[in-house]
Amino acid sequence: MIDKKKEVGRYQRKQVIFHEDNIVRGAYFIFTGKVKIYNTGKGGKEQIVRLVSSGELFGLRSDTETNYLVSSIALDDCVLCFIEKSLLDNMLKENNDFAVQLLNFYIREMSFLELRLKHLVQLSSAEKVAEALLMMKKKYGVLSPKGILLDVRISRQDIADIAGTTGTEAIRVLAKFRQEKIIEDKGDKIVLLKHEKLLELLLMHCCEKDNQYVNLSKCYTHVLG
Repeated sequence: MIDKKKEVGRYQRKQVIFHEDNIVRGAYFIFTGKVKIYNTGKGGKEQIVRLVSSGELFGLRSDTETNYLVSSIALDDCVLCFIEKSLLDNMLKENNDFAVQLLNFYIREMSFLELRLKHLVQLSSAEKVAEALLMMKKKYGVLSPKGILLDVRISRQDIADIAGTTGTEAIRVLAKFRQEKIIEDKGDKIVLLKHEKLLELLLMHCCEKDNQYVNLSKCYTHVLG
C-alpha cells in the first residue's frame, strides 16, 4: 500500500523540510540522513527538541493539530519518504503490530522529553552541554579508533540550541572539555574521547530514577525502536 502512494524526496543539507505553522499533510520516514526538529521562540531563538536519523518517523501529529508546532531541517543530505496522513490512519487501523510499535516508540520519546525538560531548568551549562553530546552520541555516534565519532556536521550554535544555553556558553564549555581531553575535533565533527566522563558529570545531579542516561552510555549507533 505504501509503495503505491509514497512520495520519495531528496533534501540537501540545511534545507527546510517543513516550517512551524505549515499545514500538516502527513509524516516523513527517513531512508537515509539526519534531521533536527526545533521550535522558535522570542527573537528567533531556536530550541532543538529532537534529533532523528535513518529508520525513524517524524512529523506525525494528532487529528486535532492542523498546523505544525515545530520546524524541521536536514542536517545532511537526506532521502525521505512522505506518507499522507490518510494512509497512515488506515495503516494504524488495519495493522495492530504497527500501531503498537509506533505507540511504544512515542511513549519512550515523551518520557525522554519530560526528563529533558526538567534538566533544562535544573542543570548547569556544562551539564547541559554534556547531555547534548550524549544525545548526539545516541543518535549519531559510531565507534572510531580514538573513541566515539559524532557522525554529523553540526554547528556549535546547534549544540547550544540542544543544550538550551547560549552559543558563547556552549563554546566555552566545549573548550573546557577539549582541554580536559574529554573531546577533540575531527574536521567539522566531534570525537568523544571519554564519553563516560560526560555521563559522570550528568549523573552527579540526576536522580537515581533517571537511569535513561545509563542506556545512553551503552548506545553507540541508533537502533530503531
